[in-house]
Amino acid sequence: TGTIIGASGGTTLTSTGTFTLDADDTKLTASANGKPTLTLENTTAIGSAATPPTLEFNRSGTPVQSGDLGMITFVGKDSDDDSEHEYVRIFADMQDETEGTEDGRLIFNLGRGSSQSNSVTNTEMLRLSGGEGIIFNYQKNNVDFEIRGDTNENLFMTDAGTEKVGIGTGSPDNKLHVAIDSAADNTILYPLKIERTTSDTSPAVGIGVGMQFEVETDNGHYEISGAIESVTTDVSTGSEDLDMVLLVHNGLTVNDIVVEVGFDNKTYYDQMLVDASMELNIPKTTFNK
Repeated sequence: TGTIIGASGGTTLTSTGTFTLDADDTKLTASANGKPTLTLENTTAIGSAATPPTLEFNRSGTPVQSGDLGMITFVGKDSDDDSEHEYVRIFADMQDETEGTEDGRLIFNLGRGSSQSNSVTNTEMLRLSGGEGIIFNYQKNNVDFEIRGDTNENLFMTDAGTEKVGIGTGSPDNKLHVAIDSAADNTILYPLKIERTTSDTSPAVGIGVGMQFEVETDNGHYEISGAIESVTTDVSTGSEDLDMVLLVHNGLTVNDIVVEVGFDNKTYYDQMLVDASMELNIPKTTFNK
């Protein structure tokens, strides 16, 4: 055990090369408020390509998969003032040490409930992984996630307990719940927009955008049961026309047009031309093949 006691005015340890402190544990202690402070300072001129002061965690031994590289922990006492509690842990490891495919991983743990942040079961909040990407709530705990806007605290949120996603609402009541609010009560609002673009400078008739509906059938098979499409019939600038088309599955493919509404002031029901001025309470058999 060795001790370095600094003078009241400060102590300077100077080295023109590498300063090495060979010790199993090194501890800086202070009784003054806000102390101790660890500062890494470089006094040379700052250039765009200059290497900044660096705090490096270096594991120089033989690597292994998921080998630990280093961590930072934040520890304090609990209200009983009789035991230390780890509240936050930032942890890094080598997810893949294989030469040529090396991946790193950084994990953020937070203490939850009575569990300290060193728990491996329910404290991981966020991981940044070269092999997995960015994952929130990796351990699938009941932890919500939200993104707040300038004035809307429910710009985007996920309710982990109900496993639902809300956009514009903090209480989603379906797998995806999109809500929009406005003081105006006599206007139509559009909370959802589906857009189709193309890199072709001369798009042709037939370019469009749509939504598909898929359901599971027998033996785990999935079928697209129908679709809603918006399709161009005239792409000329200034005279663009588009049709709205409702399609259903006919046993093989989704190509059975049930309703097609176009700008020719006509509505096609089951490929039967009907004037748009007709009432919509036409016989049900008109809609079916």
